[in-house]
Amino acid sequence: MKNVNKTFVLLLATGILSFGMTSCGESKKKSEEAATPEATEMHMDHDMNHEDMDHEMDPEAKEGDMAMAANFKDKEVEAAFGAYLSLKDALVATDAGAAATAAKILSEKAANNEALANAAGTIAASTDVEAQRKAFETVTEAMGEMLEGALESGEIYKQYCPMAFNNAGAAWFSAEKEIMNPYFGNKMLHCGTVKETIK
Repeated sequence: MKNVNKTFVLLLATGILSFGMTSCGESKKKSEEAATPEATEMHMDHDMNHEDMDHEMDPEAKEGDMAMAANFKDKEVEAAFGAYLSLKDALVATDAGAAATAAKILSEKAANNEALANAAGTIAASTDVEAQRKAFETVTEAMGEMLEGALESGEIYKQYCPMAFNNAGAAWFSAEKEIMNPYFGNKMLHCGTVKETIK
């Protein structure tokens, strides 16, 4: 009986490991086939050292990256995008409270964009991080419209996770190329691609 149990546990562990590797592997293969090398950059490396992780999660570093990456023609759009990045970072950290706070600020900053303000308001009113992530997809679509022709200089990166929402896929915007997935957080933090560079 003990041998049977050991065999079952071994098979179960191997099966889970294989499933995780297959999912990421298939995602990487499909993404590489679907996008050009110039527009796509896979970030699946989970072996970040502590110094890199500290930089990634440092709010001041993120603000500096944003300032260097993009300059906006309109200060209102710049403020809305800053709030959007705070919301994205809260979802990356799987922090529903911080996401609600950032979404409330975004809703106020985007008052002139009804679709964006309403979608952000939905997140602000929720305490369920998975519901917030679903609404974030709508926030991103509305933010995309706001970003059209908004940059004076610099770059913003449109990133994409093909595995979000049961493989339906979803996009988000970032001020940096490094993938920090808001739809999965630490479950698959660096799973995704850079699909477009907005200039």
